[in-house]
Amino acid sequence: MILISCVDDGLGLRFNHRRQSRDKALAQHILDRSGGEIWLHPDSEKLFDECPDAMLHCISSPEETPDGGWCFWESPVSPALRPEKILLYHWNRAYPADEYYVYPGGQDRWKCLKSTDFPGFSHPKITEEVLIPREAPNGEA
Repeated sequence: MILISCVDDGLGLRFNHRRQSRDKALAQHILDRSGGEIWLHPDSEKLFDECPDAMLHCISSPEETPDGGWCFWESPVSPALRPEKILLYHWNRAYPADEYYVYPGGQDRWKCLKSTDFPGFSHPKITEEVLIPREAPNGEA
């Protein structure tokens, strides 16, 4: 599974049970990257309203995403989750937050493969980080 999340400057995800922000250019970017098919919580489905060709699969937990599937998740995930890759989108702003991003397996488990900036619709700059697992000493990720 490829895990997709959006964070602010303090790794905030949500405030008072609501997403911090939305950006329709980012929604389209995610669909373009995923081939148009993503798994997501029903609360996130409305972010893709302007994308009629999107194949959206509503799930109650990221663990329901099939191997190789793209999972857009706007809440903290279990530290035990083992995605094959993470796409972490940074709003490059500070928002109020009471729910924060948790790196599956801990932040030290991940390394940044590449970082790219692009313009959003409501955000002048969105940063996409592509994270992959670091190799463990015994060769396992």
